[in-house]
Amino acid sequence: WNAKMFNDILENENDHLPAVIALIQQLGGAPRPKPTFRGLLQPSLRAFGSVSQIFENTGSGANVGAAPFIFSRQVLTAAGSIGFIEARHGGWLNTLFNDVISVNVFDEDVSFERGLTQEEAFAVISPFIQDFAGAQPPAFTATPSRRNDLAILDFVLVVEYLENE
Repeated sequence: WNAKMFNDILENENDHLPAVIALIQQLGGAPRPKPTFRGLLQPSLRAFGSVSQIFENTGSGANVGAAPFIFSRQVLTAAGSIGFIEARHGGWLNTLFNDVISVNVFDEDVSFERGLTQEEAFAVISPFIQDFAGAQPPAFTATPSRRNDLAILDFVLVVEYLENE
C-alpha cells in the first residue's frame, strides 16, 4: 500500500511539472532550467519518506504564502490547486510517520496552513540545491502584477523540480 501511495505522489508531481511550465509559457515567460540537486539519495526508506514529507509540506506552505501576491486568477487557481494536492501528500506522509496529520514543515500542529515566506521555503529547500544551472535564484515581490506572477511561477517551478526529482 505504501509503495502505491508513493507512486501516486510521483504521478501527481509528474503532472505538476509540465503544467507549471505550460502556464509560464502561456503567460509569455520562459521556464527556468532545471537546477542541479544534491543530497536526494537517502540511505533508507524512512529517510526518503522524511525528505518527501519536508518537500510536500514546504510545497503546500509555499503556495499559500505566495497566494496574496498573485495577480491573475488563472495563476491563483493553478497555485491553489497544486498547493492543495501538496497538502494531501504532506498529510499522508505526516500520518505515515506518526505525526499529526496537520503538522507543517516546522513541526507545528496547525488548524490553518501557515503560509511560508519565500525566504522560509527557500531555507528549507536550499540545502538540496547544488546550483541553479546558470539562472538566478527565484524571487518574487509583495506587489501583485503579471510580471510578479511569472516570478511566483518561477519559484513554484523550482519546488516542483525538486519534488519531481
